[in-house]
Amino acid sequence: MKDFISGDAGSCQDAMAFLPGLTTVAVMEGMGEATSSIHPALAVERIRSGVEMALKGDVARCRVPMPQHFATEVRFRIHANARQASYFPGARLAEPHVVQFEADDYFDVRHFDDELIERG
Repeated sequence: MKDFISGDAGSCQDAMAFLPGLTTVAVMEGMGEATSSIHPALAVERIRSGVEMALKGDVARCRVPMPQHFATEVRFRIHANARQASYFPGARLAEPHVVQFEADDYFDVRHFDDELIERG
């Protein structure tokens, strides 16, 4: 998809604030611990129409400039888990419960985060 998001009205508003050129279709709205949704058939119709409009748009308007360098920090409740995570290539144990990782490539940071998620 080029520049489209559908879902909760609040999520759509947040996404548009981040990427003003984004095409959105809100199909539900949160109210406290409940949600109010439009009829599923209407949601499908609006989503299909929104996607068609997004695909006709200019993808360049939704590009996000990426920084030259990325840094992430993960705080663990159990120090042994932090110690284990610090063995990831390029990671370092900053404190007994904190592991830091830096890279110039965004996908290296994602790989680090994914590795931690897989380990639980």
